[in-house]
Amino acid sequence: MFSVSSQSLRLKQILIWLSWAFLLIALARPQYIVKIQDLKSTGRDLLLVVDMSGSMAREDILDKQGNTINRFKAVKNVVGDFLSRRQGDKVGLAVFGGTAHLYAPLTFDGETIANMLNELEIEMLDPNTAIGDGLAVAIKHLIKNDDKEETKNKVIILLTDG
Repeated sequence: MFSVSSQSLRLKQILIWLSWAFLLIALARPQYIVKIQDLKSTGRDLLLVVDMSGSMAREDILDKQGNTINRFKAVKNVVGDFLSRRQGDKVGLAVFGGTAHLYAPLTFDGETIANMLNELEIEMLDPNTAIGDGLAVAIKHLIKNDDKEETKNKVIILLTDG
């Protein structure tokens, strides 16, 4: 018949005991407790609506160092500075070119919104300009979000060259 080595049998017993130990740990539902951070909310919902049309590629803006940059890069710089000063405001991001999209819903995490904006490139959308669609997406999101909260200060910031 079979001859099971004592080493194999020992390994099998260790695995069974480890399985039981891990099962008991899982059933205990260990939790990592973090001190809850109170977010100071000013009650403003800011939705940035950014133009990504082809005209934003035109290089006719000077940056702080005197270099010529395109309009979209200038928007990224301005918004990055703006978001670094938003404490307690919820910020969202909508983009438009030939079509409009909600790129990021309202959040207290302005740093993530700035990072998401920096990842965008003009070529990602149709080169046309659909400002109305961009504003419609923003309004729809702010109205939809209004059912959940009693925020009275809702602001749409349109960043475009049109």
